[in-house]
Amino acid sequence: MYLGGDVAFRLVMGIRPVAFRAGAAVAALGSVALGIGVAAAVQLIGLVLIILGALAAEAKWGRVGVALHPQVRRQAAGFIRKGARLWIWKNPP
Repeated sequence: MYLGGDVAFRLVMGIRPVAFRAGAAVAALGSVALGIGVAAAVQLIGLVLIILGALAAEAKWGRVGVALHPQVRRQAAGFIRKGARLWIWKNPP
């Protein structure tokens, strides 16, 4: 459930990538068979491996980024061009 919620949160907030974590959420559902058929400890080890694999794949092949609204992107680019990052907090436009 946690991974599904994480994927939903990332989609709403526009944080990319989500594909690796969505795949991990599906694989985590498949690990239920390990818990029922073998042992809960085996399922827990499987879940840890699934999460570590997803994070490793995301670090290697995923491009982390935030999908900003175009207006927000233009404003941020303007502030950075002026070299006034701290100015944003002290004197809002």
